[in-house]
Amino acid sequence: MMSTYYIKTCLDTPNDLDEWSTTGAPFYITATLNSLTRYSAYYCQNPVYVFSGDRVWLAVFASGANGYYQVYGLCRSVGEGVGLSVDETLAEIHGVRVGNLCVIAPSYDVVEYKAYYS
Repeated sequence: MMSTYYIKTCLDTPNDLDEWSTTGAPFYITATLNSLTRYSAYYCQNPVYVFSGDRVWLAVFASGANGYYQVYGLCRSVGEGVGLSVDETLAEIHGVRVGNLCVIAPSYDVVEYKAYYS
């Protein structure tokens, strides 16, 4: 079984970070950056050309009881993603984080987030 979420956010300043989570114990979680638009002003105003090197920090994570925690993240361009195998016997919450940590530019992004369940 697979659950898919489409997540929109406006990362309106450098170092801005957003996180989403949901309950469940998947055995694999993945997130893919579907699109990215650079803006020339903070608060996502005035869209401008997206440079080929534009990236955002994309991470997936899972957490649970007894201090269980796994996370994996990388700077990713459009079309790229990250994935993480999860200990489904311990995972209670899983999610994705997106951060404007890789280029110094305000940006708006859309992330596709999938959790694969056994």
